Amino acid sequence: MKFVCSQENLTQALDIVTRAIPTRSTLPVLGNVLIKAEEKKVILSTTNLELAIVTSFDCNPEEIGSITIPAKLFSSYCNLLKVEQVTVEQLPLNTLQVKSGQDETVFKGIDAQEFPLIPQVEEKIEFTLPFESILDGLEKTVFASASDETRPVLAGVLFWQKDGILKLVATDSYRLAEKTIKLATKIPEEIKIIVPSRTVLELQRILSKKQEEVKVIVGQNQVKFIIDNVTVISRLIEGNFPPYEKIIPESFSSDITIEREEFIRAVKRVSLFSQAGTHNLHLEMDGGDLTVSGETQEVGKDTSILKGKMNGEGKKITFSAQFLLAALEHIPEENITLNVNSDTSPGLLKGKEEGYINIIMPRKV
Repeated sequence: MKFVCSQENLTQALDIVTRAIPTRSTLPVLGNVLIKAEEKKVILSTTNLELAIVTSFDCNPEEIGSITIPAKLFSSYCNLLKVEQVTVEQLPLNTLQVKSGQDETVFKGIDAQEFPLIPQVEEKIEFTLPFESILDGLEKTVFASASDETRPVLAGVLFWQKDGILKLVATDSYRLAEKTIKLATKIPEEIKIIVPSRTVLELQRILSKKQEEVKVIVGQNQVKFIIDNVTVISRLIEGNFPPYEKIIPESFSSDITIEREEFIRAVKRVSLFSQAGTHNLHLEMDGGDLTVSGETQEVGKDTSILKGKMNGEGKKITFSAQFLLAALEHIPEENITLNVNSDTSPGLLKGKEEGYINIIMPRKV
């Protein structure tokens, strides 16, 4: 294998694929990137056996071939090269020589035959999403997914398509975020898949750079996302997503609309005084005011009163400061409405944007 390419093309491709490298692995080859020179292009692939990322760039290799090289080392090295042409050549005994200007480096690799096969997703359903819609939806939901895998179905984002409406939903059982997207083309089949949070985070990162429409191919136990010259293949989380619709109240007896930035400042400030370990924030709606308070015996107490527009009777409710703040930060609007029924019923936060809600379960005091 031998090819000449720009330092920029090589570093950009490595930056995309190295994120799939596992932190720890009993298989050394999983720490490597597979570099494959084919006719008119060079392909880079990485995998952790659950997530695979493949990208390519145009090139006219002098010789075709393939080898695997330590991914993070190679990426760090290429980022330190001057922005000029780079010559990459495979040598005997699984070594790779890289020349850039007067610099010459040799990397020890592993035979490409030891690299796991990138799975082929057997197509069941295919649809396309504009990058703005999917990026916005993923950013506004994945933060609410579970951070551990005690309940695996909660460690991902639900993609639920029915009658041309796609719902992206994430919950850790204490909070929930739902974003609804109307598809340009109606898909006859209903789709319900759970995509791991790590895959979602990688999609976010790639979409923020590529800004291209996303082709989604759903297979039996896997899903493939194609974004320009990047392909992300992921396993799906097995199991049934909880029937979350049942916890969303059909109506609310009281609501108050507050200026978002003032609300965020109050939550951040009062949370400094909230009870250690629980971080409870107490909210009271009364007469058009929202009182936010927190207290710790060792530290003290803080209270903030926010002016708002209220409907219904006065209410009290207690939320996790962390969950309330996360929801507020993901609703990028001037004003936010808090909807409440009682101190034991879920509260709902939303802005004027149709199709986006945040649910937070109340804390017992």
